Order: sequence, then C-alpha cells, then structure tokens
Amino acid sequence: MLAAIERNMEDAPFSAILKQFLNQVHREDEFQEHAAKNVLLELIPENQRILVKKVWCDKGRLFVKTDNASFRFELLNQRSSLVNLVNQKVGKEVVREICLV
Repeated sequence: MLAAIERNMEDAPFSAILKQFLNQVHREDEFQEHAAKNVLLELIPENQRILVKKVWCDKGRLFVKTDNASFRFELLNQRSSLVNLVNQKVGKEVVREICLV
C-alpha cells in the first residue's frame, strides 16, 4: 500500500496523496466529518463561539450543543444555509442536517 503511495508522491500534490491514503484505509468520511466540524466553528463569529459547548458529527448529522436559548434560536433559523456553506467549503456533501442539542 505504501509503495503505491510513494510512486505517486512525485506526481501528485500532498492533498491528493492524503486523499488516496484515506481512501485505502477507509477513513475519508471521518476526515471530512472532522473538516465539517472545523468549518462550522469557523463560520460562527468568535464572540458567539464560546456559547458552543460541543460539536460532533455522526452519519451526516452535525450536532451542536449549546445552553444559550437565543444562540440556539439563531442557529435554528440559519440551519439550511449553514449546511450549504459547510458542504461547499468541505467540497462534498458531508452534512445533511444540523441538530441542536
């Protein structure tokens, strides 16, 4: 497996090599879910980011835990646009919905 990757190191950029490796070890979906979590946190303004207690992704659902009701309402209203933005930045449809906990 590593020999095939080493052959392609000279021809392909690092991102392509990483993607090939993740495909071979069946971890690409987990990598993209992790990227989706990071993208969502980047989209939330810094002063509101402290209101997010936890973010995790499971089978196309991005879960956001918060205790602040007004922040939860704001996320609820922008859910569909956030899903579109996250998927656009990741480059693949990773997130189907955002669930607020």
